[in-house]
Amino acid sequence: MIGTILGDIVGSTRELRPIKTTDFVWLPKGSSFTDDTILSCATLDSIMNQIPFDLSYKKWGNDYPNPKGGYGNNFKEWLQSENSKPYESKGNGAPMRISSIGWLNTLLENCLQLVEDACNVTHNHPDSLDSAKAVVEVIWRLNHGEELNQAIHKAAEVYQIDISKSLAELRPDTRFDLFAKPTVSAVFHVLLESTSVESTIRNAVSLGGDSDTIASIAGSIAEAAFEMKYKWVCQVLSYTPQRISDLLFDVYHSERFFYKNTYDLNILSHLKGYKNSRYEIHWNDGVESVALDGKLRTNKTSIAILTAQNPESTIFTQEENEQRNECLKKDLLALGCQFVKANSSDPSGNWLPEVGFAVIGLTKQQSVELAKKYNQNAIVYLEEGMPAELVWCR
Repeated sequence: MIGTILGDIVGSTRELRPIKTTDFVWLPKGSSFTDDTILSCATLDSIMNQIPFDLSYKKWGNDYPNPKGGYGNNFKEWLQSENSKPYESKGNGAPMRISSIGWLNTLLENCLQLVEDACNVTHNHPDSLDSAKAVVEVIWRLNHGEELNQAIHKAAEVYQIDISKSLAELRPDTRFDLFAKPTVSAVFHVLLESTSVESTIRNAVSLGGDSDTIASIAGSIAEAAFEMKYKWVCQVLSYTPQRISDLLFDVYHSERFFYKNTYDLNILSHLKGYKNSRYEIHWNDGVESVALDGKLRTNKTSIAILTAQNPESTIFTQEENEQRNECLKKDLLALGCQFVKANSSDPSGNWLPEVGFAVIGLTKQQSVELAKKYNQNAIVYLEEGMPAELVWCR
């Protein structure tokens, strides 16, 4: 799911704005999760909590009625209708929303049946079903030890997905296309020439077309194929509301899914604490609350929330923490930084409050280097027009 949402967010500003290159700013202003994330979460919520797929799609779709990029016209009508009849769509909304099914710790035939159940509420055209099954089967095979090349070639043969071109051949002619099979064909081409999660998403976006959906589906497979990094978890947590992050933390701890094998669960627990914490900046004229809620910031200068306390989430005594913060304060003064007091607290009470500094004007890289000096896992960084960002430092 992290790969799914990451690809969606990175591709979100390039939909209908093809760039045809892998050399681009990873998360420019305007980046956001889209309908791809919302409906992928709806699928996962349905599986996790035994909610019928049609009810889950309607709940999530109506709770987020105007996502970036928007829903297709037929799906919008379906969301508002009193019945849940399918409309034989052969659009890429089917393979876009079902990646979590491939992560289930069950037989392949059980996963493929769930794909049919999930797609048939709206996208009951054979092309949509085959495309969605192809994506899920590749993920399932990767989670059971098959090589990426082998898994893609098997699925392409079974579901008649074209993988005959190179990216160099495909890129110039790729246009915006909402149909399922061409989308999955593009995804498979991308993965056959990628070597990491980042290269997968960059290759996907570089094709142009429906970039967020291509990158989202490709990211979902890349998560099963390549090493995942905590910096990407932090980026996803920064751009999504707590409702989505809570669902992610639940599934990554679930025995029912292979997601549990992707990350260190202790580190995920730390990240959940950071995500759900409330941060306060003590300005001269009052206290400003900061949350990692995906909402855009309006501060005119960059602000880094730093502390030297409790390195790597290891609890130190109050005296030790005060000494560490004094050392950090001296470093800030030596750099000529402006700063005020800041603190963080966990509403659930699982983490002790920490005191630190809100530092004005440091670059993100400078802030990370200071945090590394004091063995901090992560910092919070604020920039105008961007959400408050949890930045991984290890």
